[in-house]
Amino acid sequence: MNALNQSTPVTLPEGFNYIYDETNSSEIVGLSHPTFSIKTFKGPILSSAATDELTSSIRNLSKIPQASPPEATFTSSLTLKISNLTLHLTSQTYLHHWASTICPYTHPSYNTLIPPLPSYIGRTWSPSPSTLLTPLLPWDWTYTTHYSPPQISTISVTTLPVKILIERLPIIYSSHVIIYDSDLDDSGSSTLTISIRCTSTYVYVRSRNLVRIDNVLVRCFDWRVYYEIGSRIVFKETEFKCIQWEEGFEVKVWDDPVEADGILRGYDGVKNNYELHL
Repeated sequence: MNALNQSTPVTLPEGFNYIYDETNSSEIVGLSHPTFSIKTFKGPILSSAATDELTSSIRNLSKIPQASPPEATFTSSLTLKISNLTLHLTSQTYLHHWASTICPYTHPSYNTLIPPLPSYIGRTWSPSPSTLLTPLLPWDWTYTTHYSPPQISTISVTTLPVKILIERLPIIYSSHVIIYDSDLDDSGSSTLTISIRCTSTYVYVRSRNLVRIDNVLVRCFDWRVYYEIGSRIVFKETEFKCIQWEEGFEVKVWDDPVEADGILRGYDGVKNNYELHL
């Protein structure tokens, strides 16, 4: 069965209930069960006042007066509750983590969690100032974040059950939330999205920070949470991939999440597995 649009109700298995929007009783925004609940909010871009507040907090955390949030930062959110575990994810969650890991440096794309990258500017630089296409920014302007839920932090030898995840089980709830999106001043793109999929047997959440820097590289940081409904354990997997531009692909395919997914699968990443006993 194909992924279900969250506004389309189906007959649910016993014990499951839809969560409806408080202002629109026909809009499904989540799913509840005696062992968990998951709720999404797809909101507009932050207001000017909220953007100013977020900018101020980012600059306080990073100690960089020029730092600012992506031009398209949304009010969207995800809340997942499983027993004593609560994950509440917003743009602030991710961008505060990003701000706390960037630091002043004279090389673009510097981040304390990733090595500096050679920018397109750096590769085409010559002694003539006129060839410098755009000024260097002394902070990580790519909005790369390696945030993953810190509550799930015990190293695990158990990997996510790929065989179960690729089975064509009926999906009773799914949603896709955009947290932020930036065109990096026409130098590429940086997006943060969260996808949710629920069946009668499991809950699966994937967060993806996909960064494309034209003529330089593509990098992707995913974290995935898997919960078998009724169990007393939650699993988390993190994966980081970095693909150099020279390895060959067209820019346009990265605008299509399905195409990007297919390309990323062809490259090995650095994976880590964690678990939380409830």
